[in-house]
Amino acid sequence: MENIGKLAVGILSLILTAFVLTYLWGWFIVPLGVKALSIPHAVGISAIVTYLVQRPGGKPVSFGDAVMSRLGMSAAGLLIGYVAHLMM
Repeated sequence: MENIGKLAVGILSLILTAFVLTYLWGWFIVPLGVKALSIPHAVGISAIVTYLVQRPGGKPVSFGDAVMSRLGMSAAGLLIGYVAHLMM
């Protein structure tokens, strides 16, 4: 059951990261003349980056804590990007 929870958190994290990435890409990269990023492409890029930077270990956390952490990180990333976008 614990592995299913980890998988669900991983999938949720990947989707949220892709969603945030499409917005940040649109705000900061598209104005430079690069095409917009679709959700499937953002999922692929997110998966690659997660694979490259993920480090094993750490203390185990509950499913709810992991979900809230991912949601918080995604919201913070989107908020920071939005504020930076408004200052452009």
